[in-house]
Formats: sequence, structure tokens, C-alpha cells
Amino acid sequence: MVNRLLLFRLFIILALLHLEGCATTALPDAGLIKRYDYGYTTPKLTFALHSHLIVVDLRPEIISGHKAPGYVGEAFNVFGAPIDVTNADGCQAMHTTHTTERCLPFHESVYNAILRPGGGISDSYRLFVIINQWKTGIRNGLALNYDLAAIVEDKDRNVVAKTHIMGSDESIDISGIGAIHFRNHNQAAEEMSKIVSGALARKLEILLGGDIAQALRNHE
Repeated sequence: MVNRLLLFRLFIILALLHLEGCATTALPDAGLIKRYDYGYTTPKLTFALHSHLIVVDLRPEIISGHKAPGYVGEAFNVFGAPIDVTNADGCQAMHTTHTTERCLPFHESVYNAILRPGGGISDSYRLFVIINQWKTGIRNGLALNYDLAAIVEDKDRNVVAKTHIMGSDESIDISGIGAIHFRNHNQAAEEMSKIVSGALARKLEILLGGDIAQALRNHE
């Protein structure tokens, strides 16, 4: 009869080898990254924003109060348990145990991403960006659910342009991170932040291109 202790040791060795092999994909440790900084990347817009910008977060979990405005998705640890991921953009380090750490709500990061490449503000036109959904999930890979809309109103509050984009479980490539998750947690979180903020920038470029860009360029 095979010694039970020997079998147990063999099981542990095989499990460790499995985790070592998974290090090339960086997925087993993804649940340890609880914050993504959406302040890394700005979209490449084809207009200089001179209109009033209003960003509204209408995600059901935010409207209901079930999640905080900084909520951006979920990560699943090695045991399959979901962990909320929050926005790390604008966080201030805690100086004492009585100081509450402050980070930007997700809609403020979207606002800053759009406004940063732009110019001044005028009263004649308004650009609305509505976040109906934005949620990432990572288990065997990083996936994104999104639903974004944009509206341009003229000075008489007539809608002159509007767009709407959405997608479900869209895969985002994170293969470039590699084994970094197992070696430097802070660097791994930074690399993930670059990936998700880049994904947001690309969606905003699509959302604010075409008719929206044309309407805003006509009134620069």
C-alpha cells in the first residue's frame, strides 16, 4: 500500500508545479489586485473639447447603492471567490489610522480622460457621456462588459448628435504581463491599470468619434 504521507507530499509538489506553470499567464494571482488606476491613459480624440462636459454614471449597481461609485469590476481568487475591484485613480495615501483614503469615482476618471486632451469651456454646446455599464471580470482572462452613450446638445438644448456602444464579455489581452504577478505585486497592479485604462481610452475614442466628433468640431 502506498504511504498516505507520500501521496500527500506528491499532491503538494504537483500543485506547486501547476502554479509555477500558471505564472506565465499571471491569472492565479489576479484576485489579489483589488484596484485598477484608470488615470494612466487618455483617449486620442479628433477634436478639442470646448463644450460643457457632463459624465453620468447610471450603472444599476451604483444607482441602487449596492456598489460604491469607485467600483469597476470583479476579480476571482484561486478559490473562485469574487473580490470587488475599485478605481485607484486619484488615491491619496493614508497618513494616520484616522485618515480615510480617497479615490476618484469612476465617472470622474472618465470625465478627466475626456477633458484632459481638450481645451476651454463654452456655454453654447453640451457633451453628455452616460455610463450605463462598465465592469471588468478576471478569472481565466480579463473580460469587459460595457454600455456607453454620448449626446451633444446645442445652445437651445436640441440634440445634434448621439452615439451608443455596448459589448458583453469582450476579451482584453493581458498576455503581456506574464509572470510579473508572482514577483512584484505593485508592478503587476500598474501593468493591469495600463491595460484597463487603455481599454477605456479605446472605447471613448469610438464613442466620441464619428457624428459626435463632427458636431463638436463644427463648433470649436
